[in-house]
Amino acid sequence: MGARRLTRLGDDTRCRPRSFSQCFIIACFFGVIYDQRTGRPEVHDEMNILMIVNGPPYGSELPFNALRLARELVNRDEVDVRVFLMGDAVGAAVEGQQLPDGYYHLDRMLRSIVRKDAEVACCATCMDARAIEDKQLVEGVTRGSMQQLGDWTLEADRVVTF
Repeated sequence: MGARRLTRLGDDTRCRPRSFSQCFIIACFFGVIYDQRTGRPEVHDEMNILMIVNGPPYGSELPFNALRLARELVNRDEVDVRVFLMGDAVGAAVEGQQLPDGYYHLDRMLRSIVRKDAEVACCATCMDARAIEDKQLVEGVTRGSMQQLGDWTLEADRVVTF
């Protein structure tokens, strides 16, 4: 097995450890070990990732990019993905959106990640404020609560916000 390259998520600085102790110290500090051959992080146990999405579904690319990342992560066996939609982002979970040609369909993206066993919930208060009912949601997306978001946050290994 070749030398491993260590890096922090979102950071381009890389280093090569020269000893086990140096490797251990760097891994503890940065938190992620990348396999040099595959370029992917080594994950020994299932990693829980929570994505909190706040941005409006259209007019901002935040939910679009969040769901693109979620779609990539759900395809990895060692990753458990949860998505919590808050604020205007709950509009992304409304089924059957009619959009002009050229727009991305967030409801379809959500449907595809739910099919791959990602858990998706919408903030109930945010849904109520926008008059969105449970029956309007994409199949598999549930009404969530702040308590659920708190639980998911504590259970997550990584929390990513958009």
